[in-house]
Amino acid sequence: MTENTVFKERIRFPIPTRELARRWSLVREAMQAQGIDLLVMQNDNKFLGGYVRYFIDIPAEHAYPVTVLFPVDDEMTTIFHSSAQNPAPPAWSARGIKTRQGAPYLRTLHYTNHYDAEEIVKVIKGRKDKKVGIIGMGLINAALYQYLHEHLPHVDWVDASDLVDEIKAVKSEDELAR
Repeated sequence: MTENTVFKERIRFPIPTRELARRWSLVREAMQAQGIDLLVMQNDNKFLGGYVRYFIDIPAEHAYPVTVLFPVDDEMTTIFHSSAQNPAPPAWSARGIKTRQGAPYLRTLHYTNHYDAEEIVKVIKGRKDKKVGIIGMGLINAALYQYLHEHLPHVDWVDASDLVDEIKAVKSEDELAR
């Protein structure tokens, strides 16, 4: 199976791009109102969908974490379990994603626990973000959370789950049709 085949099989009932754009716009408006520079989310399974699928329309699968960084003023950065030379998802599926990063991290290999966190730190430092929201605290592992706090002590960390959940609760015509 090719990489394209695998991803095409993973994107079932694709969300229309107009619906993704609607979501992104509403979330950015809410972020601006609360002074949040960036949102961090992660998911590692497809069964409950999670915030990752809501933002990029690609589910995480089989305990392979997917991290999404959603800035208030730019397109997203994703970090998938993949190689740095050939990052997932494929470019054709990366709607709203500016930077695709790959890191060979697995939660069962403890020495890789910080691979995703290191990439997140680089992005936040490079952007000079001051207030960062985490979405779905229960979906982010302790090693990631601890690393971010230790390496970004100047950042004001907030739980932004309610910010997104309030938007997710009101269904659009596209969502109702599905």
